[in-house]
Amino acid sequence: MSGISIRTVTAYSALMQLALGVITGVAQVPDLRPEISNVTIRTNETVGEADVVEGCAAATTKRTLIGFDHYAWNDGPSDLTLGDPGCPDCDTTPPPICSNPLFECSIAGGHGHAHLKNFSSYTVTKKGSPTVILRGHKEGFCLVDSFCNPGIVPGSSGTCNNLTAGCADVYNNGLGCQYVDITGLSPGEYTLHVELNPLRTITELSYDNNEVTSDFKICKQQGGLSTLQVEIGLPTAQYPTKRPITISGVIEYGSPAVLKSFNPIKDGFTINLSLDNYTVFSNASLPSGAVGSGCFPTDGWTKLGKGQWSYRNDFEYDPSCSYQATQGLHVAQLRKVGKKLFFTLRGRADVSSVPARPSAGEASFSWAGSSTDVTNESCGVFLLAKRCHRSVALTVCK
Repeated sequence: MSGISIRTVTAYSALMQLALGVITGVAQVPDLRPEISNVTIRTNETVGEADVVEGCAAATTKRTLIGFDHYAWNDGPSDLTLGDPGCPDCDTTPPPICSNPLFECSIAGGHGHAHLKNFSSYTVTKKGSPTVILRGHKEGFCLVDSFCNPGIVPGSSGTCNNLTAGCADVYNNGLGCQYVDITGLSPGEYTLHVELNPLRTITELSYDNNEVTSDFKICKQQGGLSTLQVEIGLPTAQYPTKRPITISGVIEYGSPAVLKSFNPIKDGFTINLSLDNYTVFSNASLPSGAVGSGCFPTDGWTKLGKGQWSYRNDFEYDPSCSYQATQGLHVAQLRKVGKKLFFTLRGRADVSSVPARPSAGEASFSWAGSSTDVTNESCGVFLLAKRCHRSVALTVCK
């Protein structure tokens, strides 16, 4: 016997050998390669209880997660074929035991089926350091041909025990345990490591392509919404399908330099606002220009004093004034003091886009300043001031 798919080093490996079978010819083995994309850091996340049971998260609420799409490719000349997982109904808690020791039942969100144990490893290190400081627990996979190269016929997708040569098993960002829980990780530079076959129990054509990495950064909190108040009124006879809305609060930036050159008369001001799962405003823009630049003599920005401005637009959201818009922002008051920007914005939103009693929200503000002194990137946790194509934005999640 030669070219088997599993090394017979331990009793565990011997069991895997029996499950995978014997392949004749040294070259006739699989070759596993990971590929990751859509790497995102999500804050204040809620995960399912099953994720906690599997050890993927320490608790169900208020988690900070780094998630990603994961493609597990088989680039080798041979299929990776496993034995019958021997798992009963996996969609129960606690998870039952599979008769095949190579497999386990996964009950994490979006799964509920057999997984091959120790197929992958998700770890986090300090950038440039080999020491693992955090470990994910999405270690098992239900191997199916989710995506294949042109001309490759995918194999069976119902038994979690095959990965055809030229195909990939895909786990999308957002699935249960498809992340590393980085809650409480200190600001700094880190590296995410994704490795297939980390124990080298599966014999492959090469192990040199088994790991991919992605650097990420946790920034110090550079700004925050220390106050946010949203007042939602009732529709009126004039606008029966709209709700008047007032948004007020204080944004505190990490440095006065962020606001140093801010001038809405030349920069304008844009807001995005969502409440619960409703998008209230999407790139609602108060265009630049002093009073008299709009369709009415009173339209535009007025400088009230040092670091203070007001805005009015009788045509409301539509800056071109081609028609009278009934949704958007039409009154604003802004005042900057040191690192803080105080704001009050008034407008109207569709009844269907505003919850009656919102419990949570997310807002972002931006302006088109060209000389702002900001060096932070959009890199991670909580509230970040960032440079993006000559604009500065602060994203706020409450």
